[in-house]
Amino acid sequence: MRVLIVYAHLEPHSFNHALKEQAINVLQAARHEVRVSDLYAQSFNPVATWHDFERAAVIQPRQYGVMQREAYLHHHVAEDIIAEQEKLSWCDLVIFQFPLWWFSAPAILKGWFDRVLMAGYAYDKEKWFATGLLTSRRAILSVTTQSPKSAYDASNMHGDIKQILYPVHHTLRFVGIMPLSPFLAYGVMNMDTQERRQCLMDYQLHLSEQIEKK
Repeated sequence: MRVLIVYAHLEPHSFNHALKEQAINVLQAARHEVRVSDLYAQSFNPVATWHDFERAAVIQPRQYGVMQREAYLHHHVAEDIIAEQEKLSWCDLVIFQFPLWWFSAPAILKGWFDRVLMAGYAYDKEKWFATGLLTSRRAILSVTTQSPKSAYDASNMHGDIKQILYPVHHTLRFVGIMPLSPFLAYGVMNMDTQERRQCLMDYQLHLSEQIEKK
């Protein structure tokens, strides 16, 4: 299987980095092919602008989604977007590794969704969900939090974690990618060494179980 890891953390000594490395080791040991998009290391630009299109399409009034589609169909897309689309097209499974910041994905990853999952490439007119253009792919969110697991109970401080992750999962479903069960590493800043080791072992088991699903 071909796996793309989209990694969104700026610190190479973070627990997110450790989870990313664990995934690489587990997947490669199981003979899967792995590629990584390290968004911070790549200085990936998360801001959608008209510069995403090599040539400005003559569409008035200018609408970003409409221009995305025209640019993709006429091969006028910025090179950094093309590079990410090629990796996404290549893979069977995509793992998104990121910390939960303000109850969402970091801006650099949100920008990756905005720019890479463009009209014409990931979806089109009446081609979404079951008929989305990225069907046959699956995805796993691997997410770290600062707050403990109890804070994400439905009746507690932050509410149900499923609702927090819903926008990302729904985005993936919209373009035809099937989300698998996410991996949640809660309260990582307060973990001791043994707890971090156990969490990495749990992640190894989680990956193995999810990958075996058909």
